[in-house]
Amino acid sequence: MKIYKLNMGQDKLNTEFNSDSTPESIKNSISVSSDLRKELQTEIKKIGGFSSISLPYASEYILSVAKYMPKDLISNQHLMNIKILADNFTDNLTSFLIFESRLNSYDAKSDYCFAVSSKSGEREILSDQFKNKTLPESFLKQSEWQQLGEFVNSWTDPKSILYDSIIGIWFEFDTASEISNDPAPSIFFQPKSNYAITGDVHSQNIWITKIALPPLLGRELSSNVEAKVLECINKLPLEASLFQIGTMLSRKDDEIRIVIKRIRAEEIISYLESIGWADEEENKLSCLLEEIKDIVSRIVLHISVGENVNPKVGIECSFYPDNFHKEEGWKKLLNYLSEKGLCNKEKYAALLKFSGIEPQDHDEYFDPNKCTPAVRISDEEYSSALIRYISHVKLVYEPNKTIQAKAYPAVRLFGHPYESNSQNTKLLREK
Repeated sequence: MKIYKLNMGQDKLNTEFNSDSTPESIKNSISVSSDLRKELQTEIKKIGGFSSISLPYASEYILSVAKYMPKDLISNQHLMNIKILADNFTDNLTSFLIFESRLNSYDAKSDYCFAVSSKSGEREILSDQFKNKTLPESFLKQSEWQQLGEFVNSWTDPKSILYDSIIGIWFEFDTASEISNDPAPSIFFQPKSNYAITGDVHSQNIWITKIALPPLLGRELSSNVEAKVLECINKLPLEASLFQIGTMLSRKDDEIRIVIKRIRAEEIISYLESIGWADEEENKLSCLLEEIKDIVSRIVLHISVGENVNPKVGIECSFYPDNFHKEEGWKKLLNYLSEKGLCNKEKYAALLKFSGIEPQDHDEYFDPNKCTPAVRISDEEYSSALIRYISHVKLVYEPNKTIQAKAYPAVRLFGHPYESNSQNTKLLREK
């Protein structure tokens, strides 16, 4: 067993640990400032790297991406603040992180989001964190987290309709503002896609308002809000479908976020008008949609619904099919946004530098052309890599206000089964 000794910083921190120690046990044994913590992680990486010392996965991903994160996008200090929040969620709870950056702002701060899938045991790990009370006590004392625990309990119950109907959830934390010690996240759940719904569409969606949303909200939806939510779902264009349903747990209103995929740009205005949306600025949104439809190949619509439809909408832009870190279309979109004054030159350059790939084990062969998101791989052992890419850009339109543009850099674990990698690995090593 090898013993390591660290001596760092002005505080002359001295600590010893062995090769069986985990970073969590090291962190718990000492108290250091945030700057020293950064040095500590640097030293741990030098002597073992992340493949030889098991960190909580979300924290490992954040630390792994830190050296590639452009400082104009997210500063080191802010990224480490996010990492401290991520430390609260241990084990392989997630394999997919997203950050949010305002493109016309010069601050290097970001909101923080992570996904929990129904696959690969991620939701069961989340459920265990509630059941075993391994989440911070200050979280579990809050009504919002108790409501989330009730929802997760239903989601992991095979007898519940949520078990097969929801394929994943997203946590979103408003970390661009001051990071709270007791944050209440926004939660978005992703219904299983059903492109062949026939018959009574209303009855097939009622589980969303009657079963899924009440535990998250801690109350039943009012009859007027429920009716409006179902109206918005029932009036979706023929080929469009629900992508996510969201609620801001920290807010006490009944407004529900509905995210719609597979909707064409030319369908958006007529759909919005059919559900009662109104715009005082005639044709401004239409012109925006007309301009971007020839630049991007995928549009996702975000609306907020209470008793009425909020005039503020989000237009999420990306490319189909997914090329992840190899996507070449972003430059054209960012050029358009820059010309409109919606993206400053620092964020423009930072985003284009962000994408890339980092194999988890540099001694193991990894073929990026054969990889798939890790949660879709049934094999317990596979060659893996963290891929950094731009997930999407969202344009926020609100009548009589300047359009906002936000980018969403992502970090996701990809992999492929080992198969015949051993021969490829041998050839790589020989080179």
